[in-house]
Amino acid sequence: MSRAVAGGFLIGVPVLFNVGFGLLAQRFDYPDVLRRPTHEVLSRFRAGGSSLIVIWWMFGLSAVLFAPLAVLLAGELADADGTLVALSVLTGVLAALVQVLGLIRWPFLVPYLAREAEQADADSARGEAIDVVFQSLHRYLGVAVGEHLGYALTGAWTILTGAALVQSDAVPGWLGVIGVIIGLRSSSAPSSSSGASSPRDGSSPARSHHRLHCVVAVAGRARRGLVDLAISATFASVGPALVNACHMAVLTTGVSPQRRPRSPCGSDSWPRRRVGP
Repeated sequence: MSRAVAGGFLIGVPVLFNVGFGLLAQRFDYPDVLRRPTHEVLSRFRAGGSSLIVIWWMFGLSAVLFAPLAVLLAGELADADGTLVALSVLTGVLAALVQVLGLIRWPFLVPYLAREAEQADADSARGEAIDVVFQSLHRYLGVAVGEHLGYALTGAWTILTGAALVQSDAVPGWLGVIGVIIGLRSSSAPSSSSGASSPRDGSSPARSHHRLHCVVAVAGRARRGLVDLAISATFASVGPALVNACHMAVLTTGVSPQRRPRSPCGSDSWPRRRVGP
């Protein structure tokens, strides 16, 4: 039964993530909309209504469920080194936490800002204040918490889990080696503040590893048993999907290229606007 539950989580979490991401792209023009001015982003958010808030909540839920996913997967690796497995659980839970902190502002904080922005002129003192709050929280919760910590912890979890898989008999050892390689690439991926590609160019870590992940997914299907397929799905979908979440969902700068020039390394410059006259 425990294997079936672990397999269900390992397959269901990436499905939930991808469904949420797809709905946001369709309903909110996500993530391209985040490169528009703050008041335009908030206007699009208001137009989405309560259903858009529910979609954001569901998207954040996929990050919450990563915590039990990490715990359940560790339970299937009892024959691996205990310290290694314990560290994988710790980093997995922390990765889930920072990803939740990076996403949960959308269903709870942004609706309030969107309502306030509807009653304020973009160039008024109130509009300027909303702009500063919106972008400051995005830079803190998005880039600092979600992106930087998200990259590091998700990559560390993937490395530790891959190393545990090498020691375990649950799947072939080479699958764990691939997990370590993916984890090293994920944890070393540059952030938006250090020259990472913007969401518009489509060069996210998940896409850069697309072929490798397909190989892992096919290998999982070749193995018998739900947990084998599920562990393969972890590296084929969950790992890159959550790194993609950090890269896409937290790059919520809402910067207008016309209003604020982009730096040569590809990230947006810090705002230097004053609130009020």
